[in-house]
Amino acid sequence: MTNYKKNNLRADMLQRFGQESGLPLFEAAKPVLNKIQQARLDNAPKSIPTANDTKRLSRTLQIAEAVHLAEDQQKVFELLLNEGPMTNKEMAERLGWDASTVSARNNELRALGLVIDAGRRQCRRTGYYVHQWNVK
Repeated sequence: MTNYKKNNLRADMLQRFGQESGLPLFEAAKPVLNKIQQARLDNAPKSIPTANDTKRLSRTLQIAEAVHLAEDQQKVFELLLNEGPMTNKEMAERLGWDASTVSARNNELRALGLVIDAGRRQCRRTGYYVHQWNVK
């Protein structure tokens, strides 16, 4: 490719995208998102180490979208999705809720098949051996 063509291509990309190479800048075409979508985007994992994790996350999010979770259920689900296995007491502390509220939302998510028992361990808050929960 001649220098003339390269310079024209570079000028065209700068004019259209604001950068010389790679993908267009995302700020140039920000999508209009509602509050829930923006919260999901802000809370979404920034990187996923393996393809299996990507498939699992994608499948779980598709199921959650299809079920249409209530706001409190969504908060518990996203906390487990982002933070990993937690006990009811740890989730309650993190969300600023009562443990019974978290337990009720957790039971609803388990009934929907979105949350599973991830085994027993010593709770960081109480010191008792309790169940921890994770996204399926």
